Amino acid sequence: MTILQDLLRRVHVTGTNLDSLAVECGELRTNSLECRAGDTFLCLRGGRLDGHDFICTAVDHGARLIICERVTDFLRAHPEIPYVTVENTRLACSHMWNERCGRPSERMIFVAVTGTNGKTSTTYFLREIFKTAGYVTGVIGTVRCMIGDEVRILTDLAESKVNAMTTPIPERLYTVLAEMADAGVEIVFMEASSHALTQYRLDPLRFTAGIFTGLAAEHLDYHGSMEEYYQAKRRLFELCGVGILNADDEYAERMAREIIIPSVTYSIAGTHADYAASDIAADSLGGIRYTMREKCGRTDVTCPVTGRFMAANTLAAVSCARLFGIAPDVIGRALASCPQIPGRMEHLPLPENCDFDVFIDYAHTP
Repeated sequence: MTILQDLLRRVHVTGTNLDSLAVECGELRTNSLECRAGDTFLCLRGGRLDGHDFICTAVDHGARLIICERVTDFLRAHPEIPYVTVENTRLACSHMWNERCGRPSERMIFVAVTGTNGKTSTTYFLREIFKTAGYVTGVIGTVRCMIGDEVRILTDLAESKVNAMTTPIPERLYTVLAEMADAGVEIVFMEASSHALTQYRLDPLRFTAGIFTGLAAEHLDYHGSMEEYYQAKRRLFELCGVGILNADDEYAERMAREIIIPSVTYSIAGTHADYAASDIAADSLGGIRYTMREKCGRTDVTCPVTGRFMAANTLAAVSCARLFGIAPDVIGRALASCPQIPGRMEHLPLPENCDFDVFIDYAHTP
């Protein structure tokens, strides 16, 4: 039995027509057509549609409780329908799913990666490093969800549904996180999309570290401008303990100035940074090599991936690992044996007599 009062523990309730919130609330639904007898319908506002306009449909399908931001004309005309008003239904949805799933937000360490490019690769490099250091790891992102080396189809959610978005919707996200916590995962590496950040999907989580890989013109159909896109990315650092910023990106200096948490920087372009790569060799199919310099010394890094941009992605992961206190030799071993990343400059094996190479790369940025 799920009690509404328990799910609203961290939600700002602004009003209700219930005598008590200690009532059973059934399943949580955001699609009015999926409502069944006894369910709770959350009215989410989107770019084109507003869930408040579909309360009648939800009730017709069996919803007995409405979570909304305002009392609509339909609710005024039907005072027998129980409702709770909240300040922000998207934020409420995330907190309610986190509570329903047993608060996985409090059971693991979280690291997030945001930016236009490099999120998937960076989470994979982080996974390899922390796995080598002895952690049980989880990954949530564009390509797949993983526990350790195992690709997981979690609960009854098909993998294609779990990963339909870079950062899953709250129902899927917190279900996945609960499965990970139950499986013994200690640290989760997540891709944090700008959509997820502006839609409050990650707000119940507190990230030990957040990595900013940089910005390029993308998703402007959703955000409207580069300024709005930047502000969406900056939201991550309201949820983090420390920021790790790509000093080679034009937005990094501003980000460091505007966020209120401590931050460190990394660079592959000779920019002054806390973690800097020099002597980069990235023109071979055999992989990349560079020397990482920090205050306390230097570390030689090799990784069997292709492309100079991969030096930046590995360096982001190295910077995070060093903040966690992982030794340079552990980092070196992990990256030297790192497997290829699906769809990220993935080098396909071909017969020896072929005089060409084939790569699979999603190449999201034009």
